[in-house]
Amino acid sequence: QDGEEAHMVFKFPNGRPLGKVISAVEKDQIDGREVWRMQVRRLFGDASRGVTNVVVDAEDLSPIRTDVWHSQLGAASTSFSDGSATITRPQHDEPQVSDVVNPIFENDSVGFFFRRLPFDIGYTGNARLFVSFTGQQLDLGLTVPQIDTITTSLGDIPSYRVDLSINQKAWIAVDGPRYGTKAEMGGIVGTLTEVLTRRRSDPVSYSNTFAEYHLPPDWALFDRGEKGEIVSQVELQDPRAAAFGMIRIKSSKVSEEELDIAARIQAAIKDNQETLGTYEVTGLETEESGSTDTGRYIGHFELSGKKMVHYRSFLLTEDAWVKILFLVPEDQLEDLRESMDSIM
Repeated sequence: QDGEEAHMVFKFPNGRPLGKVISAVEKDQIDGREVWRMQVRRLFGDASRGVTNVVVDAEDLSPIRTDVWHSQLGAASTSFSDGSATITRPQHDEPQVSDVVNPIFENDSVGFFFRRLPFDIGYTGNARLFVSFTGQQLDLGLTVPQIDTITTSLGDIPSYRVDLSINQKAWIAVDGPRYGTKAEMGGIVGTLTEVLTRRRSDPVSYSNTFAEYHLPPDWALFDRGEKGEIVSQVELQDPRAAAFGMIRIKSSKVSEEELDIAARIQAAIKDNQETLGTYEVTGLETEESGSTDTGRYIGHFELSGKKMVHYRSFLLTEDAWVKILFLVPEDQLEDLRESMDSIM
């Protein structure tokens, strides 16, 4: 459905949250051609995060263009035309051109593709997929052995179980909009938690028991819930997954009740110096106003040979101690600063 945004939370076998996948789709026209703009976002902490934007033909879902950004793998763009796919990467001088045999589908559109198939018990089929970051092409076999009832936050949904030849499973709702209700891979299980109607050009608003969060358009968040003394931890992601953001809230009286905001910030800096080694701090400032004290700084360091910064902000009230962290490549700090400031 136009403007649909579906959220699926993945958990470890012990029930601990691992991350979230957000799948969004919008209708559009390009040179008079009806298309779907599909987006798949992965929020799995600072180590693995990514965004894929795919443009496909509205009728047959054949790929037109893909743009991928990944925290570890980098970026790539693929254009499809006349039986070929051309991949360009910022870190490579020459494009990679691959022949493709149609019909072929972009790997990150497969969740939407499943929803268009005429599933029934006993269904078998296969699809040829193109992985835009690597240029790999693979044949995906699928069978539907049964219908299961999947418990989601939207209720109990009868769903086709789809067994995939890559040792994964997916569940697609039998009726209605035919959402993806569940996914399973290597013992990790994802379950549908929410479906919204929202345009990517709209700002993002979210609230939990402890705070309201307001993000610029095409940002995303994942509420990771409580952890130890932390009563709320919300992960943030920018439109290209360049920055990893986290807002953590805990009681101001837990373990640090005697410390003012300046001392708390110095403790955070010391912890980073001990963990990261060379850690240069610039722009350190604090402001005490009675009911609400604030502070911020930029920490410069290297991570796996890459220059990075911590763009940090702090908030201290009588009840709450809030730490806002953005982990950003140093060369992208200025591009993201306005958005991060608005969130802070």
